[in-house]
Amino acid sequence: MNRVVSYLITVILSVAFTLLGQVGMRPASTSAASPGQLTNAAFQDGSYLAKLDVENGRRPHLNAGRWSRGEDRASFIAGYQQTYRRLSVGGNPDLSD
Repeated sequence: MNRVVSYLITVILSVAFTLLGQVGMRPASTSAASPGQLTNAAFQDGSYLAKLDVENGRRPHLNAGRWSRGEDRASFIAGYQQTYRRLSVGGNPDLSD
């Protein structure tokens, strides 16, 4: 009987620690994008270009003229700024231009 109890405790603790480890390894959700922004092509385009700029060590460069509608330009800029700030170390004050 003592052996069975030890086995059950070991199995329960193993499962518990495995689940806790998986929760601790999940990346933190740092995206402040709303669900509507996540499906917005202009927002995603801005986000992608900001990611490329950060990865290549380039300064922010907003190319919102790629989008013809004002609403799309605003979404592009929001996506770019959000992603650039999130990925660059300490943010960048030049994004307010």
